[in-house]
Amino acid sequence: MLNYIDIRIKTNPNTPNTLTKTAQAKIDNILAYIISTDMMPYSIVTKDRFKMYTNALNTSYKIPSHKIMTESRIPYLYRMT
Repeated sequence: MLNYIDIRIKTNPNTPNTLTKTAQAKIDNILAYIISTDMMPYSIVTKDRFKMYTNALNTSYKIPSHKIMTESRIPYLYRMT
């Protein structure tokens, strides 16, 4: 079993790894799509290893809560199809 390893990607301090609200929403919708089409449990957003993985990709991304996924993002996908 792996212990926690600091695997955050180092970025140039002159170009912060920040997300716009539009980019945040786009990633949220992609995550909702993955959860719904691959039949993943909503609880994946609360798992430490998923948080570690996501943080390594972009430290500015805030993973939506289980509640946001079930009450907002997944229903949004269904309304759009």
